[in-house]
Amino acid sequence: MSKMSFRWIVTLAMLAVGVVPVIALSLVFVTKAYNMSRSNALEGLQLMAEGGASRAEQEIRLLKTRLEFLAQDSDMEFAVRSLAFVERADRLVRDYRANNSLVNEIWYFNARKEVVASAPIAVEMLAPNKDMEFSSEELFGTNPSPRELSVFKKCHTRDNQLAMCFFQAVWGIHGDVVGVIAIQVKFSQVAAVVLSHFEPSIGVRLYSQEGKLVFAPERIQESEDLFLRFRAPVTLRRSLNEEKNLSPVLFVLELSDRIEERLKPVHSMVVQMVLYLLAVFVTIISVSIAVARYLLRPIQSMTRVVGAYRQGAFAAQTEQVEFFEFQEFMDTLNSLGERIQFYTQQVAEDACRESALKRVVAEVELQTLKNQMKPHFLFNALNNIVTLVGIDPEKAQQLLVKLSELYRLILAQTEKIVIPLADELSIVENFLALQLVRFEKRLSFEILCDVDRNHVFVPGLVLQTLVENALKHGIEPCREGGKIQVRICESEVGAVLPYQVEVTNTGQPLRSQERNNGKGLENTRRRLALIDGESHGLTLESTNAGTRVKFFFSGKQYD
Repeated sequence: MSKMSFRWIVTLAMLAVGVVPVIALSLVFVTKAYNMSRSNALEGLQLMAEGGASRAEQEIRLLKTRLEFLAQDSDMEFAVRSLAFVERADRLVRDYRANNSLVNEIWYFNARKEVVASAPIAVEMLAPNKDMEFSSEELFGTNPSPRELSVFKKCHTRDNQLAMCFFQAVWGIHGDVVGVIAIQVKFSQVAAVVLSHFEPSIGVRLYSQEGKLVFAPERIQESEDLFLRFRAPVTLRRSLNEEKNLSPVLFVLELSDRIEERLKPVHSMVVQMVLYLLAVFVTIISVSIAVARYLLRPIQSMTRVVGAYRQGAFAAQTEQVEFFEFQEFMDTLNSLGERIQFYTQQVAEDACRESALKRVVAEVELQTLKNQMKPHFLFNALNNIVTLVGIDPEKAQQLLVKLSELYRLILAQTEKIVIPLADELSIVENFLALQLVRFEKRLSFEILCDVDRNHVFVPGLVLQTLVENALKHGIEPCREGGKIQVRICESEVGAVLPYQVEVTNTGQPLRSQERNNGKGLENTRRRLALIDGESHGLTLESTNAGTRVKFFFSGKQYD
């Protein structure tokens, strides 16, 4: 390390002790204060939005209630039957609009969709706009409930602004709908009513139930990031006790306020805290540099020796310094270097000897286990042939020929601990072909290999041993015989070893004694453990449907 490197190490250490706690505490405090201020601002805005939504709902409920009373006036019913009552209906309609500031336009239609009365009265307004094309059946159904509810729809004003329309049925004395009163409420009028209760900095937007903007005054058409916002739905509740989610949403009210106005005190506090931290930071840096210069010489000496130790030169020695605390440490460091050099050499020599010894022991044990399998297989094969000599000499002769060919393949792998999967499958195929001479139609087999059999390696005779066990304990005791399947494929995701083997047979299930006392299976388990460790996971499952042996292997070549 250079001289400056030592100085900055000490400086940074002192900074960590002096500045980091201050910064950490300050950040925690500032963050908490900011979050609390923002949370309080949002809660206040939420309360205002909910209050504004409630006021809008109250106005609309009042509007609906008056509309229902207007529809129940007998003059409205008589107006569609006699021209003498049209002027009275027209005056009622004008009075309703004059007493309800939210209403933009109002029409009264008879059953033939003819305008009986409207307000404001103008020649061009004697007929409703295009949104007023309706029938009483479309609005209230074929069998409406008398005097029960009004219908809400979205519509457009004559200047093509989005608005709300409420339709109220006028019932006749015979219980039929004789007319429909339609009122149109502009969203801008609703926003004006809500705004009248808040301070000028608050902005109001109205959204449809689907989230589409339906009203936004020009004064809040600025960047979305500059505002805190909260939304509250405005519904068609009939009373304050009715749940909001049971009533259709007319629109969604959004209140917004500038973040800078709400969080101005927090921003001022953050600026003051940053200036204070900068002053503390500069002071501590100055003190740290001075201390680093004073301590530089002994630290440089120790660093030089440690660097030499890092390169393996444990014979390096430190120089003499005037600080007795450092000198004592340096003497200890010199002594440790000498001891480390001695023990490192000794450990390296011991590790080489131990590694060589373990390799020899493993190779000897693997070869011993493999050699144990050869006479075991040969004994079983010859025992089967001896049994057939007196029964079927010709078949016994065929078995001897197959055995000779098979054993030639086995002897070719004598000196190898693992062999290519292709060679092992050839041994299994020849072995099963040999057994077909004996079992005939009682035996069938299938070999499925989904991996590269020429570049994947397995312990020699491990598959042959499992197939032989399947014949001996599964197929042979079963009168009907059965099928043997050998499947090699890649392991599932998450397995420790990349490949897996499954050997299944559909013969007689194993007895508990056969499961625990099989020497061939124990030999296989020990060989897999020596090559791939205990992660081979060899398992045996036997049910009435058959027996399956499964294990995992690495597929690597064992040098």
